Amino acid sequence: MAGRVWEHLFDDQILHGLEATARKTTKEVAQVRRDTEWNLEDQGALRAENASLRQRLERQELLLQTLLDWHVAQKHFDSETFGVLVARADLADGIEDGVLSPTRAQNAPTCARCDRPVNPKRKVCVFCGSTEKNEAKTAPSRNVKCAKCLTPTPEAQTYYSGVGLVCGNCFHG
Repeated sequence: MAGRVWEHLFDDQILHGLEATARKTTKEVAQVRRDTEWNLEDQGALRAENASLRQRLERQELLLQTLLDWHVAQKHFDSETFGVLVARADLADGIEDGVLSPTRAQNAPTCARCDRPVNPKRKVCVFCGSTEKNEAKTAPSRNVKCAKCLTPTPEAQTYYSGVGLVCGNCFHG
């Protein structure tokens, strides 16, 4: 029996299969090395970009805090009023989510002269002074998540509350 095992160790088919497996494994190891090197380079670039963005964000925080402190010192408003102003700005796109949507003025009426967004409550365009306005575009309907129960709810059926937009059940319940 030992002789048979020894004979099979040098069987051409087995050796050929082992060589093919070794070549495949070598290729896979080489690919893993390339992927690792790429990932390390990519990680370095991402870290550098992240550090740059963090630096810009910290600079913006400093500037915003300076502006807030100056306005409070000038008695233009207090921190509580500022919080209300932030909430209003946040709700300008209809969703209280802590960010300004890039499309927040997409459905606003526009000035007939300069075609910039116009506040419907103003009588004149703040950009060019024109009193002519184009009609507001119809906003597409969309669902928002209730701030309390997280249920998707048509935006038109939500209510503003102290915690954000809520569905009718949470508002009335």
